[in-house]
Amino acid sequence: MTAYEIVRASGETGERLLPIQVYRSLERLMRNRQVERIATIGAFVPEAGAKSLHFLCIECGTHDPEDAIEAHRLLDAICKSNRFAPREIHLEISGQCSRCAG
Repeated sequence: MTAYEIVRASGETGERLLPIQVYRSLERLMRNRQVERIATIGAFVPEAGAKSLHFLCIECGTHDPEDAIEAHRLLDAICKSNRFAPREIHLEISGQCSRCAG
């Protein structure tokens, strides 16, 4: 869900939250590794694991996380060889899922 979808949904279940309240809550949940942000679609999903790869279908909007430990190891090595200290690494691939690709 996007932050504004959360705001709208909060109004359906009780008192509507303000966007700033939602963003603060999401920041806290991200710090605690309970949710993560999928930058490509600007949405938040439950944490799939620190070393995950997210497949995003551009047709139906499905999101499938997969373990990608080796890919993260490779990116860590590349960062080290370039003397770069990454703060976060997010792996996202957008395309068509098997259902939509037919």
